[in-house]
Amino acid sequence: TGRLRLGFETLTSIGPDSLRAARMAAALGEQGRLWEFVELIYRNQGAENTSYVTDRYLSALADAIPGVDLARALRERDSPAVQAQISLARAQARAFGVQSTPSFLLSGPHTPPRRFAPADLSSESFARALDRALAGRSVSG
Repeated sequence: TGRLRLGFETLTSIGPDSLRAARMAAALGEQGRLWEFVELIYRNQGAENTSYVTDRYLSALADAIPGVDLARALRERDSPAVQAQISLARAQARAFGVQSTPSFLLSGPHTPPRRFAPADLSSESFARALDRALAGRSVSG
């Protein structure tokens, strides 16, 4: 309906593992499989900065998603389009003061994006904030 946009931006501030994962996520986004990959990587992530994000790991996750062209994804993760997505995400994070993940921005029909810190990650916390944003009211908390 155009009333709501849900977006995911890959942030790479944690270290080399986050950059490798972000590049593959963006490449799979080019195939319309970003959300499936993001869900798998969060469910199967290792400890930060332990070099667990290897080609084998990324390939196994991507290969588990129906319809993925793995060879294409592996090629495209170094493409200018993927690099541009990552650069744009970094710039947006700086502009909104995002320094950690997960971070959330919400805006309403007539309000600019603002940081949103939900009480918890339940659907109810988000539903209340989305309802307020859609009604043009404050989206804080």
